Amino acid sequence: METSLRETTLIFRALAHPCRLRLLVALAREKVCDVTTLARLCGQRQPHISQQLRALRDLGLVTGDKDGR
Repeated sequence: METSLRETTLIFRALAHPCRLRLLVALAREKVCDVTTLARLCGQRQPHISQQLRALRDLGLVTGDKDGR
């Protein structure tokens, strides 16, 4: 039970970040988006979006394929 509480805490912490929540909403609406499009939708720079997506991927909240560098 301790592990599931810890995982749940991490997920809620991730969702409390405004940019991450915007990303999840955008991805839910668009289904598939590239980082450039997400950056435009969220009003953030591409490196910031990439960092936030990594945090969401690490928690298993999003999946994605790397296409490019």
